Amino acid sequence: MEDGNDQWVEELAVREAGTTVEWWKIVWYKRHVPRATFVMWLLCKRRLMTKDRMKAWGIQVNTMCVLCRQQEESMEHHFLECSITSRIWQKIQKLCLVYRWSYPYSAELSWIFRHVHRTKFAVELCYLALSISMYCGRRRRNEVIFQGKNINVVEIVQQIVQ
Repeated sequence: MEDGNDQWVEELAVREAGTTVEWWKIVWYKRHVPRATFVMWLLCKRRLMTKDRMKAWGIQVNTMCVLCRQQEESMEHHFLECSITSRIWQKIQKLCLVYRWSYPYSAELSWIFRHVHRTKFAVELCYLALSISMYCGRRRRNEVIFQGKNINVVEIVQQIVQ
């Protein structure tokens, strides 16, 4: 709010100014896709509903990952530690001309912040590719659980490209 002297009056603010987080750029960039941005925002805030969180709340649930059926589903596993989501991200990286192995999501976000500084377009393309990949992986997980759909990495990558 401003008083008559055009100065910010912090005491009248609705909320306090928080600390700036590093991940805001990867979530709130100019050409973001809202539904993918929402998933990335939940992921970065570590608030995405996963089976290990439901179990911790006392909900009876099979915690096995429905995509790879190899490990317990956690936020870290679902995003890039799962063999399925990791393969999706690797294929999308190749389409973006990035050739490297995927790492757990916190390391992946750190790598993007440190290394993607070519042009503004390239940076936004990388952010978009990551957020859409995470969104489509999450959406396919939900389709497997609620609709009994099959997992097809090539089909998921085609959906991302479209």
